[in-house]
Amino acid sequence: MDVVRALRPAAGRTEVVRYVGRQESPAHNVRIEMWNGVRLRRFLLQDDAESVRRHYFPDGGVARQAEPLAYASNLDDLTTALFVRQLEVAGHTETDAARGMFFAAEALARDLAARGNEAGVAALEELHLEVQGRWEARFNVGRVLADGHGRIAGLVDQVLQDAAQCVDPDGLRLKPAHRRGVAHRLVENARAGWVCHWREIAASHEGVVAADVVAAQLTGAQVGDTP
Repeated sequence: MDVVRALRPAAGRTEVVRYVGRQESPAHNVRIEMWNGVRLRRFLLQDDAESVRRHYFPDGGVARQAEPLAYASNLDDLTTALFVRQLEVAGHTETDAARGMFFAAEALARDLAARGNEAGVAALEELHLEVQGRWEARFNVGRVLADGHGRIAGLVDQVLQDAAQCVDPDGLRLKPAHRRGVAHRLVENARAGWVCHWREIAASHEGVVAADVVAAQLTGAQVGDTP
């Protein structure tokens, strides 16, 4: 059963074309049926509508709940992390929100791995690639306008906005803070940066490893503790 079909009247007969929304002009021998929600659901629940149902309503019509957002009351231990240093070199002196978003994304990645959610881990990596691609496009265009310190005006804000607006990969529903945190994870993992010489900054970095800080926060250990 086709819920919506292409308009192509057959010679000598009338095709029935079903629409859920706006009514079209009855030209070319086409009869239009308008369905309400009750009737539409009845059709979609039929056995021969299974492929349509799976395609448009993969979760059975029930919205998937967003992954929880992990918080930490004190993230001072992230002050010397690479992603924070990159922000500061780019002229961003306030980094509390960035540290919180990094924490949320890192905690999510660890939770998915700990649960053995391979599909979720793969989906999150897909999002990392998507955000990295958007950063790359912004960086390549913006670097020709960089100032004498290698700073690219607006790069951080543009990429974070792009990340927040990314479509969630299949099987994973995130909050905007998760997606922005993914951008900071890319910088922390030396896959992106905020100034022209970001690779040199990453190579010379001697601060804390941000992932270790988050792991310690999640387990209640102190940064630097050995198992």
